[in-house]
Amino acid sequence: MLFQRISRANPEKVFIVCKNGYGTAALTNGQPVMWDLGDADGVNVTQPSAAFKRGSAFAGIVAETIAVSSYGLVQVYGHHTAVNVDASTSADIYTGAPLFMSVAAFNLEGPYIGSGSTAGVHLDDRQVACALEAYTLVGTTGTIKAQIFAL
Repeated sequence: MLFQRISRANPEKVFIVCKNGYGTAALTNGQPVMWDLGDADGVNVTQPSAAFKRGSAFAGIVAETIAVSSYGLVQVYGHHTAVNVDASTSADIYTGAPLFMSVAAFNLEGPYIGSGSTAGVHLDDRQVACALEAYTLVGTTGTIKAQIFAL
């Protein structure tokens, strides 16, 4: 585990070293990843899957490009300036909104619109981050600043 040196001018961050277990492409900065539960070594991360949408297997946010089968940094706590988000199945992501793992995608998503006029909030899902800025382009993906809570 790597802890950023404490400084009053910079937000605190914590990183772990993980192996890219996603066999088809490099992982890039800002992509949310989950633990590769099909691998027994305990260091592989991969694309979030529909089976673990509730966030229990969330590993963190990739902090640098990690080539296939290579090792690199994944941020597990703190301020990240470019987290991938998806507003295609949710309402606007507002500042302070809880963020959750997306289904089978390298994105986080915000609270969604439930049935009728009631807003849903992934009641059974684990919040993995908090939006530090708004994202109002519903139907698209992009990046925002977020506070990560994977530790």
